[in-house]
Amino acid sequence: MIWLKLSLAASLIFMISIISYYFYRFNQLYHPNAQAKPKGSPRKGKIYSLSLGLLPWEKESTRQFWPTYVLGIVYHLAIALAFLRLLAELFGLSILSSPFFVVFLLMGTISGLGLFFRRWLNPALRSISLPDDYLANLLVDFFLFAAAMSLWQRTSLFIFYILGLLLALYIPFGKIRHCFFFIPSRLIFGDYYGRKGLFPPPNRKDPFKKAAKAR
Repeated sequence: MIWLKLSLAASLIFMISIISYYFYRFNQLYHPNAQAKPKGSPRKGKIYSLSLGLLPWEKESTRQFWPTYVLGIVYHLAIALAFLRLLAELFGLSILSSPFFVVFLLMGTISGLGLFFRRWLNPALRSISLPDDYLANLLVDFFLFAAAMSLWQRTSLFIFYILGLLLALYIPFGKIRHCFFFIPSRLIFGDYYGRKGLFPPPNRKDPFKKAAKAR
């Protein structure tokens, strides 16, 4: 098992190294130079993009598909929990072992499978899907299930480590790497539309002004 743990640690270091290189290249290439005078606040746009802008009723794509939004939230929270569980085991920490986590990881697995079959059975989604979409989903689903089983039966730790290792090697080259670029992309999004005066939406009360007055 010690060799498996060392291999897992090496795969995680490899993943972090590749992602760090992506960030380095991104920082080199992304240097926008806006010429127009700002109509709004880029700072408020960034704050909105990472707070109220994430709420389901703020976006048409999620406002019309609440079940998918809920499945996605449960799925991603379960993924974060599974990785924390993996790191805890790697460093020999006896945390995240409550039966509640088993249930939540299983809920995450079911949510992931629900999103998988939604993509597969929906002709519109299937037409724009690539093999990577299905492979990434199934790999994460098995990883979540193995995380749950490792809490239920210690004998399942071997499979959990193997899947964690494969996932760490896959992330830098597959679509799952979007999880690392979520916050930077939202900041760019908020900066752009905040500068244009579109974020926060100008036709609504500015929650940031209200908070400032309350101080």
